[in-house]
Amino acid sequence: MNWAKFLERLKTLGYRGDGEKFDEVQTWLKENGHDWEEISVKGEVIALKTLYDSRRGAKVDVTKEAADAEFEAKVEARVKDVIGRIQGAGLLPKIDAAGLEQRKAATEIEIKVGQDRVLADPKGGFPSFGRFIQAVYQTGGTGDRAFDPAPDSLLARWTQAHGAAVSAEAEYAFKAGLITKATLSTYSGENVGADGGFAVPPEFRTGIMKRIGGEQSIMALCDRSTLSGNSLTAAIDDTTPWQSTGGVLVYWLGEATAITQSKLALKDRNFRLRKVAALVPLSDELAQDAAFIESYIARVAGDKLGFEVDNAILNGNGVTRPTGVVGHAGTIDVGKESGQDAATIVARNIQKMWMRCLPQSRRTATWICNPDTQVQLQRMFVQGVTDAGTNVAAGSLVYLPANGLVGQPNDTLMGRPIIYHQAAKTLGTTGDIILFDGQSYIVLTKAAGIETASSIHLWFDQAVSALRFLFRVEGQPWWPTTIDALNGSTTYASFVTLATRS
Repeated sequence: MNWAKFLERLKTLGYRGDGEKFDEVQTWLKENGHDWEEISVKGEVIALKTLYDSRRGAKVDVTKEAADAEFEAKVEARVKDVIGRIQGAGLLPKIDAAGLEQRKAATEIEIKVGQDRVLADPKGGFPSFGRFIQAVYQTGGTGDRAFDPAPDSLLARWTQAHGAAVSAEAEYAFKAGLITKATLSTYSGENVGADGGFAVPPEFRTGIMKRIGGEQSIMALCDRSTLSGNSLTAAIDDTTPWQSTGGVLVYWLGEATAITQSKLALKDRNFRLRKVAALVPLSDELAQDAAFIESYIARVAGDKLGFEVDNAILNGNGVTRPTGVVGHAGTIDVGKESGQDAATIVARNIQKMWMRCLPQSRRTATWICNPDTQVQLQRMFVQGVTDAGTNVAAGSLVYLPANGLVGQPNDTLMGRPIIYHQAAKTLGTTGDIILFDGQSYIVLTKAAGIETASSIHLWFDQAVSALRFLFRVEGQPWWPTTIDALNGSTTYASFVTLATRS
């Protein structure tokens, strides 16, 4: 390590001053929360002033012992100064040199540099998301400072603090063997405005997250949890309480009868987070309108990401996306009625779907329907039949409109709410109406939430900025297969679809 190398490190942190002026370097370090008076190089502590003095080629032989002695001398001087001030105020009796040495020996002194307050602030120091976007938009310049934030700006401080935190996390992961390094011919650094984007402070991402898991979101219905890593292997027990073989079994016993042994039947389930992304363009005019930015981004990015996640929960392939319930081995597909017209839904379909739903799932199940099914559902009822087998006009209602007889905010089928969603398939095909128990579907997301960054460089020639949103998510049905009844041949499931009617 020499002074030139040290200056290169400072420049990655945002320093743009004169490296030949030690006082200027020291002042910048203190103003930016880096109270460095010495640094560690291969286990040896070297004073910055010593490193600076060696820049002109003078040979400086710094040993660990000499550095320790210099550090102890500074500590002793500070302790004497503080004690002297306290004694001068009459708050402590005077201590001679011997007493000072005894107190030093009995005291451990540890000096720590706290976290930058900008990084600790979930808003990164910005009053609103719009102000952050404006700061990114205004980073343009000329010469070697083009597209870099001013060294003393709030954006520079946030970028520096966030970049240091990310670098520390990556270094830890590399040393722990969690990641491996690959050689790149060129790359974009996330700390440098001219190369990549600026990470958005975390609090401004929460509005996007609320849109993803909003009131009409399918993901919001599911059994949700978070991961700190990117994958999880969990052991599950997919046996039923009434199974007579496999897993833990229960027996009635007579007097002095030995208990038959049984054991757990656990299976490994592997979960690996998938990645869904949105790239949102912002015109320069929009970027200047701070009041409009926040609602615009929350609506556009949140709705798009939310739809993709919901669509995967219903129709995902389990390879590049989460595993969807339509066509899954744990989903029952109820056949159409004999002679049923194409692209129709009749009351008998609903009755059979409801009957095949696992009884404990009926309490939490929701109907997810394509909006085109609504006309079919609105005229649905079960026709009454007399004891003699004659049909009568009166019957029981299957479908009830929102705020109808039961005062529900949603339309209902068999007393359970309906969500009309574009992710459901077109009318007449499997997946146009789904009886869905979200508590039987596990959704895992990254604990850190949405990764968000902003850049003015992607479409610079078109005067358009970009916001990028990355969301890590995985989803699978809890039950891998359908469930056999204790009595009879009926099978049940937490997810039920209606077969194609063509």
